[in-house]
Amino acid sequence: MRARILGAEVIKVFPVASSGGVRYLNDLRGPFPDLQILATGGIKPSEVPAYLQSGILAVGLGSHLFPQSALEGGNWAALEAATRRALHEAGDIKTLDSGGPG
Repeated sequence: MRARILGAEVIKVFPVASSGGVRYLNDLRGPFPDLQILATGGIKPSEVPAYLQSGILAVGLGSHLFPQSALEGGNWAALEAATRRALHEAGDIKTLDSGGPG
């Protein structure tokens, strides 16, 4: 509530998965139906559609896009593969090729 009073247009809810996930967001949006939410923290790519269908603005993914071992080893191919896999699981409607969006 304080963030809204201070003029925040979007509220980040973190960590959303351990706070109750989609169910918690639905409860939160009950009294605040116009609340714009960025949900992040513990969301699996396969859960993205359910979060977006709940009416929130956006979902943030982190560890599923950037596996620690690939980052530490500079394994860019593994990072790309993990990102493609996460986008596919999240229901991405576009396929990215190495040349960029397409």
